[in-house]
Amino acid sequence: VTYVADTQNSRVLRYSATGSYLGSIAESGTAAGSVLKPAGVLVLLDGSVMVADTGNNRLQRFASDGAYLQTIGAGQLSGPRGMDESVLDTLYVADTGNNRVAVFTPVDGVYTYASQLGLGTGAGDGQFSAPRGVALVGTNYLWVADTGNHRIQKFNTSGTFLVKVGSKGSAPGLFNVPSGVMTEDNDVVVADTANHRIQRFDAQGNLIATFDGSDTIAGSMNAPVALSAAPGDRTLVLERGGCRVQVLVRDNVAPVTTVSGVPATPVREATLTFSAVDPDGSGIAATYIREGGVARLAAPLVLNTEGIHTVSYWSVDVIGNTESEETTQVTIDRTPPVGAFQVAG
Repeated sequence: VTYVADTQNSRVLRYSATGSYLGSIAESGTAAGSVLKPAGVLVLLDGSVMVADTGNNRLQRFASDGAYLQTIGAGQLSGPRGMDESVLDTLYVADTGNNRVAVFTPVDGVYTYASQLGLGTGAGDGQFSAPRGVALVGTNYLWVADTGNHRIQKFNTSGTFLVKVGSKGSAPGLFNVPSGVMTEDNDVVVADTANHRIQRFDAQGNLIATFDGSDTIAGSMNAPVALSAAPGDRTLVLERGGCRVQVLVRDNVAPVTTVSGVPATPVREATLTFSAVDPDGSGIAATYIREGGVARLAAPLVLNTEGIHTVSYWSVDVIGNTESEETTQVTIDRTPPVGAFQVAG
């Protein structure tokens, strides 16, 4: 079951794995068990549902059938949004209005405030301005969408600042109001809201790929605000501008490169050309070749020097999937034949 925080309608919607509507939980209001402008939802490891009751400055926990269980953080949170839970049951909350990440732990099944991450309000390393998203990497690290500073930051779960990525802008690797983060393997995926795109980075913060396009057609992004992993290498993207959830399938397949112009027998000269296709359709980023030296971008390769030439070639798609190197050999023979003649008589 997928749960969606329907912010403007002050409710939480439920959908099946195939997208069928299953009803809602937590109707609009301020009483226990009601919500006001919820901006985040998380299914906990025990199957219960935690809702960021943003307009009421608290969290609320529900059973999977929608029964109210607990109010959390009242009087401690201000406009909470994104959340994530570790396998140790520790809950990390983007406490947006307080410019911090609030940490809650369960005691006898009841979540209580334990500590916070962040070095206060500001733009310095480890400081926050209206953070909206958090995502754990195992039990050791935490990425935070530092929304007001147009960047993401990485901490260990003890609160030590490790790295910051990005600043305000529209070029690849920059952000404009990053709102949601999720982790996949050791990578971090970011909902770059005002740039209408998704960006993916490795564990050190190096850009791997972008997926963008401001539009309302299927497959384009329109103000994405939240991300969630789903079974089958799928990613759920909640769009504020599109008022919808899109399902993206992760491309795990490397490109396939072919070479033409390889002669079957020795020749005086050969020209090799290279082409690549990406089976999963994300697109080819680059094709590389290597012949007796440093790898370079592929272009028609002319071989006309004597000897056996070993040529390696491979491609990389825009997601970062890299093909294994393939090789081919070409024999160039530019030595004229030597003949011996004998005249009888």
